[in-house]
Amino acid sequence: MAETCLLAIDVGLSTGWAVVDHTHRVTSWAGHRFRSRQRYRRWARGLVLGIPDLAGVLLEGDRQLAQPFVSAASRRGCRVEIIGADRWRLDLFDPHEVKDTRTAKRSAIAYASTLLRAHRARVPRTLRHDAAEAICLGVWAAQHWMGWPPPEETTPQWSPIPTLHG
Repeated sequence: MAETCLLAIDVGLSTGWAVVDHTHRVTSWAGHRFRSRQRYRRWARGLVLGIPDLAGVLLEGDRQLAQPFVSAASRRGCRVEIIGADRWRLDLFDPHEVKDTRTAKRSAIAYASTLLRAHRARVPRTLRHDAAEAICLGVWAAQHWMGWPPPEETTPQWSPIPTLHG
């Protein structure tokens, strides 16, 4: 079967993840808080190994905490990389929307909520910043990291989000 999705992860003991398919659709996402690194490592391996048709795993955040994902993805033969937020944020947001960490997280929540509504997906009443950032990272990665061309019907997801400042 073809490898048709990617996993994007905002790495940390408070983590968010999103699965994005080759059509740039967010198919699943969640946020979790872990009390121990051991539980986090076990969960990370299980997440990567449990996703069918996985082509790549893109991680943002702590390199040490990312290692269970890197190991599991490598074992599967998936493309895997750890990047910084600065690599993707300015492709999705205006500079004033990411001027500091707090503003960047608010921008990610607004963008991810808009994106999920455009996909007619369930938008939780409170979307946490970890999951929102993973959704944004995944949508960015579909085109800019995996090189999957955006289909015509998903074009609205790339339109700018309303400004949060005004």
